[in-house]
Amino acid sequence: RADDGTRMPRCDALQNLEEHIRSRFWILVMIDVASRMPLAWVIAESPGAEATLALLRMATRDKTREKLLYGCTGEPAAAVGLMHVKNDNGTGLRNSTVVGALMGTGSINTITRTYASADRPHIERLFGRLEMDVFKLLPGYTGRGPGELPGYDAMANGVLTVEQLYGIVSRYFIDEYPSTRHHGVGMGGRRPSEVYRTINETRGQIPPIDPHTRRIQLGWKDEVTPTDEGVRVFSGVWFNSTELQRKREEYGVKGKVKVYVDPDDMNLATVVLPMAPEPIEVRLQITAFADMTLPEILRLMAEQRREDPETAAFHDDRVMR
Repeated sequence: RADDGTRMPRCDALQNLEEHIRSRFWILVMIDVASRMPLAWVIAESPGAEATLALLRMATRDKTREKLLYGCTGEPAAAVGLMHVKNDNGTGLRNSTVVGALMGTGSINTITRTYASADRPHIERLFGRLEMDVFKLLPGYTGRGPGELPGYDAMANGVLTVEQLYGIVSRYFIDEYPSTRHHGVGMGGRRPSEVYRTINETRGQIPPIDPHTRRIQLGWKDEVTPTDEGVRVFSGVWFNSTELQRKREEYGVKGKVKVYVDPDDMNLATVVLPMAPEPIEVRLQITAFADMTLPEILRLMAEQRREDPETAAFHDDRVMR
């Protein structure tokens, strides 16, 4: 309703709602330079440090979940280690959080120059191909610069949700791009998936990062007090293990400990005790959360805690009576 109490027309209400919902998003992509195989892709509201860490986590983990979730038929790149990361000069990549995480994983970090596409030709070509094959065909495409699409209202025609866009991009990077012929330097018309398979068979791939190191450097952290039931992180997710209880008694832990989780895989977590020389692995205690990501778990718990005001008032009245 409007301020005077009159009912607004449906179209006006929808237009007012769309002004708050529609926004511009960024896509971050990471590839294997040797084979041009896509390793990770993240869509974020801003290309900040957290989005970059999510990109690094995806590159270093298995991507079977995306394959099954979006019905892909191709085979995505396996989890790999990060030997040498060559990135753009943006603030989302050049910051203390990301640089520290790469140093912690033992990676070489090279920051290229601003406005020097020759420093990163492989990823520049990939973005151009992604724009030509995918983005130009989607409703709401804004063009590469102002005035490229005269008379086209991109905001009015943008009807995709972030989840739909992520599905389209995932299917492209898993099913289509690895199976197209690539004529870049060193490729000679071969397909990225074939080059990737050949390199892994003849030379092997960079070993994946140690799980504890990966969670500590790239994951999410919470500080909690351990109990006999384990550690409870993010207001409702329990982890425990026999080793945790044994070390807790051995070192006489009284205060808080640091718990690191991979938000994309909540089955295991890493606990760092103040006096223990090695991190401790703990296992998820709630089986209903086993196949969910941390954002999905937090969203589910928020939905369960949310209650209709009239229902809450009814039960509160009953309790008070």
